[in-house]
Amino acid sequence: METVVDVALKDGTRMLVSLAEDRVFEPGQAIELGFDPERAHLFASPAETARTAA
Repeated sequence: METVVDVALKDGTRMLVSLAEDRVFEPGQAIELGFDPERAHLFASPAETARTAA
């Protein structure tokens, strides 16, 4: 099982996070996240992609 969470960081940045376990969170609940950089998949937003392509 996995859980996909739409999170908003304190600075307002939003991201989707996939957890390798089945979890349930309440809307607005603060959670602590960490990650292994070797396993991370990072993607630019459409706005960032357009800015770097110009």
